[in-house]
Amino acid sequence: MSDTLNVVFTIDRNYIIHFSTTLLSLLENNKDTNFRIFLIYDGTESDLADVCRFFREKYNTEINILSINPDIFIDFRITHHIRQATYFRLCMADILPQEIDTLLYLDCDLIVDGSVSELSRTVMDDEYLRGVEHLFPLKNKEHLSRFGIDPESDYFNAGVMLVNLKKWREEGLTKKLMTFALERRDDILWWDQDVLNILLHGGWKKLHPKFNFIWEIMESNSADKEIREAQEKPVIVHYTRSVKPWHSNSYHPYRHLYHKYRAMIPFGDEL
Repeated sequence: MSDTLNVVFTIDRNYIIHFSTTLLSLLENNKDTNFRIFLIYDGTESDLADVCRFFREKYNTEINILSINPDIFIDFRITHHIRQATYFRLCMADILPQEIDTLLYLDCDLIVDGSVSELSRTVMDDEYLRGVEHLFPLKNKEHLSRFGIDPESDYFNAGVMLVNLKKWREEGLTKKLMTFALERRDDILWWDQDVLNILLHGGWKKLHPKFNFIWEIMESNSADKEIREAQEKPVIVHYTRSVKPWHSNSYHPYRHLYHKYRAMIPFGDEL
């Protein structure tokens, strides 16, 4: 195995099965890549005993569990289907081992259906992170003007991010992100994704949209070459919006991918 990629996920107990499905899809489609898997979790390790055993025995992959107290985020903005766990990623630089300089963050409502080796070879420069532009309509970004940001400027989706942890630590970013999320909770709209976009505005670079294929990219009429490539063959399908592929009323055209990989988990029904 020539490439090594640090990957981090953040979940609460409600997402154990979805995390397992996402991780399985990553490993199934990237057998030539060596991964170090980290999971920031607010429960006990015993909750994940079967999960850790399965991935250790089937894929020779250890899940490094990092505990976090969810009460830290009790006063943060929570609406719709979002829970406190979404804010766990703001603490990545402090929670992950200090020797890790870069990592790939993945949400657990997505499926990896291709190779991410390109990401493992990506060299970070001085940017905070690399992400895929969300392509939000203007009405979903108008609130950014409260923070002195042009709503028409680029805005990334935080579900897939290559993160420069070294730079985050050098600039004490964890404290800045957490403080802003709490103090401006009534002004932000899209939770920690807003926090990251506002504080890191102008300090990120774009990933190819095939690595975070969301509704807005799927429905785009853009003639942009990269968007067309993503529409033809997405590598990471991200099930944004509140109706997920495990819901009976899901009509996502790629919902079958979720069920394909979930069916490969022997303890899925128990979870």
